[in-house]
Amino acid sequence: MTAAPGHLVYLWTSDRTALRQAFGPYDSAEEAARVRSRLEQWPALTGYWATDVIHPTSGSPGEDLRNGWTREMAAEVRARFAANEACQHCKGLHARACPRVKTMSFHPNGGLASVEFWPDGQWSDAQVIWPEDVPDFDKEK
Repeated sequence: MTAAPGHLVYLWTSDRTALRQAFGPYDSAEEAARVRSRLEQWPALTGYWATDVIHPTSGSPGEDLRNGWTREMAAEVRARFAANEACQHCKGLHARACPRVKTMSFHPNGGLASVEFWPDGQWSDAQVIWPEDVPDFDKEK
């Protein structure tokens, strides 16, 4: 079993049928628990999301984990990319507003008027899942 060191915080839909974001890795369970606590305080997540702190080397006996990902989580995220569910602005998957967007303005009718982006290198993609981040379980380890 190959796994990156550290603990991850997973953000799931409240019924735990879909992974929405993985945060981390964090050096300790305590640090990951603090992040989880902060996530649970976000008003937008209340009642709609569930969180877990998971160490990449933990899991069910015999479960194949790669950098904190299970085969099922990787398949779901790949399916979301295949279904063009990636963010229209950064082309990644993330739980909150796109970190690439600096400002947005809207027409009085509610339609999007303009988007201003942060310059390259001036926005953090640490909370974005990119297609290349998802392990391919069908390739040799």
